[in-house]
Amino acid sequence: MKNSRMGQRRQNVSSRSFVSSLLQAGKKVANQVVKPDKLSARRIVAIVSPFADAFFAKLEKIIGDDLLLSVALLFLPVIYMLAALSLITNIGLGKWVLPTGLLLWAASVISLHREERWQKIVAHLLLFLGVFALFALVASQMLDIHWDSRTYHYAAVQMLLDGVNPFYEPLNWSPLAYPTAYWLLSSSMVLWTNSIEASSALTAPAILVAFICSWRFIASFKGINRTWRLLLAVLLAANPIAIWTLITHHVDGMLVSTMLSSFMLMLLFVSQGKKTPQTLQKAQRTKTRRYYIHIAISLILLINIKFTGLVFGAILGLTALAYGIAVNGNSKQTRGRLRQLVGIGTIASMLAVIFFGFFPYATNTIHKKNPFHSVNRYDEQGNKVSNVVQILLEPEFHDRSYYEKWWISLFSKNKKNSRDPAPLPPFSSIIPFSFLSGFGSIFSGAMLLCLTLVLFIRNKAAWIIISGVFASIFITEAGFYSRLTPQNWWIPIMILVFFLAQEGKAKRKFFPIPKAPKIMAVFISICLLQPPSIFLHFAKEAIIVKGKVTSLQKQGGWYVTKDKDLQHEYQRIAFFRYYASGLTGVRLPELEECPENAQQQKVHHGLTLCRP
Repeated sequence: MKNSRMGQRRQNVSSRSFVSSLLQAGKKVANQVVKPDKLSARRIVAIVSPFADAFFAKLEKIIGDDLLLSVALLFLPVIYMLAALSLITNIGLGKWVLPTGLLLWAASVISLHREERWQKIVAHLLLFLGVFALFALVASQMLDIHWDSRTYHYAAVQMLLDGVNPFYEPLNWSPLAYPTAYWLLSSSMVLWTNSIEASSALTAPAILVAFICSWRFIASFKGINRTWRLLLAVLLAANPIAIWTLITHHVDGMLVSTMLSSFMLMLLFVSQGKKTPQTLQKAQRTKTRRYYIHIAISLILLINIKFTGLVFGAILGLTALAYGIAVNGNSKQTRGRLRQLVGIGTIASMLAVIFFGFFPYATNTIHKKNPFHSVNRYDEQGNKVSNVVQILLEPEFHDRSYYEKWWISLFSKNKKNSRDPAPLPPFSSIIPFSFLSGFGSIFSGAMLLCLTLVLFIRNKAAWIIISGVFASIFITEAGFYSRLTPQNWWIPIMILVFFLAQEGKAKRKFFPIPKAPKIMAVFISICLLQPPSIFLHFAKEAIIVKGKVTSLQKQGGWYVTKDKDLQHEYQRIAFFRYYASGLTGVRLPELEECPENAQQQKVHHGLTLCRP
């Protein structure tokens, strides 16, 4: 009894001392604020640094939690695979897909993290759903009227909602002849929200996964401090294409984010090829099983977002294999890891192409003798008759080599009312967005500086990764076009990662000027902080357009009519029905054609309304 009282007294004394120390610390901070004459930069840093360090340490602990990665990574693929399965079994899409998918997602997370407390798992699941719902609510207030959205993206969703099943219905040419992961996810959301605009938030979870995986890879280098780890991970994940597609229905943002997360996971997997101590083997086996699931799930989604996902995934997978040998050598343990990665990639690719991606890969092959028929079309004699990339710029531009086109577009922008590239010197001005590969003049300047830095890198593994990214760009004909090869954005950031890791770890500095590396890295990072301006630019445009349409709708008598510029009948019908059905959140009456003497209101270059 006496001992318990003594313990309680000591606890009370320690509690009082802790509270008093907090009060004294608060008093010191207050004195510093109240007496600005005593403030100095050094004192401010001394006061703020402990709080900042504690915050960033906590943030990194959260990012490094495997549970958060599983929650974010499994969300999109699980729902997509269930939706694809509903078409394969000919049950069809319905309202049951989304809630059932969410239950399967939760069950998958629980099965991968059985050692965690259920309260923690539930909290992660609910918090993630709440943030995603908030993104969807914001996205629903923006009207997407970009060309690709109002043609085959709208049409694909409308066709799926109408009950078209590409698994059983061979289609001569339609959007459903492309990979359908994004559209199946979008259709599943539309059935509940009745607003296709809300489904543009589907890119957000992919960006979060890309950030987490990028941070994990960068954190594996000992020479990079906490601030740089977080900044470089943000820069990698905040690809301008991914940020832009948060308010559109282009699939390229989800593609590049999923591609980045798959690549980072494969690099992390093969870099852990060294022998694990006996005491850590059980934990390592659990972590390895999660890697199996995470990599396989990412690849299945990647291959079914876009045709190029299959090609990019293969190139980056081979790059990861070479990286594993460069990092760990050709040991027995390393070869085992590489065989495991090959097995995971092979099984995931087969499931993605033959089963979940039966449409379009198998259906295009069966009916058109070419799995990529919609991109490269051939006549009966096997001669190529059309190519999507060829229409992007003038024919004279396409006569150049892949490398020339990439280099020219790096320092170019799109001419107004022309398909010719216009010169744009590096650092000349900040432009919100350019579809050419440079992402604008600021990016081209950062690229030049980083190509200078790469000359001082002495890491063989770094050269393998940078070469692999370049190979993924030049394997296609569209390396000059940022939306089709968004991994252009990775190159300067990857160079920065390896350069800072080398300078922070090496005893002998390879850069000839002291302190110049960090100054240069800061300058390059500032040049790359462009995505927020891109998002704000297009978000403002989307909100203004929706405001105009809503205002005209309230006036009454305004109609949406078929767009005569659209090439295919199914596109015109889908676009027409899309706006008339109210899925945009703005229901407009339908009118087949606008009379010649009718009043017309051009709301945007992609949408003109009519008032007879």
